[in-house]
Amino acid sequence: MIKKLLIPLIIISLILTPLNTIYALTQDEETFLDAAVFGDEDVIKDILQKNININIQDDVGNTALILACMEGHIQVVKLLVEANADKSVLNKHGNNALFYAKQKNYSDIIKLIE
Repeated sequence: MIKKLLIPLIIISLILTPLNTIYALTQDEETFLDAAVFGDEDVIKDILQKNININIQDDVGNTALILACMEGHIQVVKLLVEANADKSVLNKHGNNALFYAKQKNYSDIIKLIE
C-alpha cells in the first residue's frame, strides 16, 4: 500500500516544487543578483565577463535588471541594458523592470529601458 502511494506523492511534490528550489543558483549568480540590489557596478562588470546568464532569476522571478530598477541603481541598469539584458522578463508578480522604474518614478531609468 505504501509503495503505491509513494510514486504519486513524489510526482506531485516535484510538480508543486518551484523550479528555483530544484535548480540552486551558483555563487556567481547569487553574487550577481546581490550586486544588482546593492548597486555594485564593479561586481556586475566582473561577473558579466564570466558569461553568466544575464537573465537569471531569483526565487520570485526577479532578474538583475528588475532588482536594479527596484532600487534605482541607474549605473547598474545601464550596464545591464548595454549587455543586452532582457527588458521584457516578468517576475512571478507579472511585473518587469519598467514597471518598477515607473512605480518609483525613476525617470532616468525609465528612459534607459524604454
